This record gives sequence, structure tokens and C-alpha cells, in this order.
Amino acid sequence: MNRELGYNLIKYKSLVDKILVAIKQKPKTNTSHWEREIDRLVYQLYELMVE
Repeated sequence: MNRELGYNLIKYKSLVDKILVAIKQKPKTNTSHWEREIDRLVYQLYELMVE
């Protein structure tokens, strides 16, 4: 596994963990900022453009 992929996997896991903890503590927590960051990382990973 290359370093960039490993680093990105750590970032994904960290963001998902933040979302899960926040929702567990307060189910109606707004997690859209973390979700947008995950979206940005996926777009970057697959070299997609936002339309």
C-alpha cells in the first residue's frame, strides 16, 4: 500500500469515527461538515470534478 493511500484511509476512519461518536452522544448532531470532507476525499481519490 502506498503512503498516500494509507494516509487517506486514516483520514477516512478518523472522520467516520467523529461522525459516529457525535451521533451517539447527540443523535441530531449536524455532521455535514465531516460528511463534506469525506466527499472531498472521495472526489480527490477518484479524480472527479464537482459539477
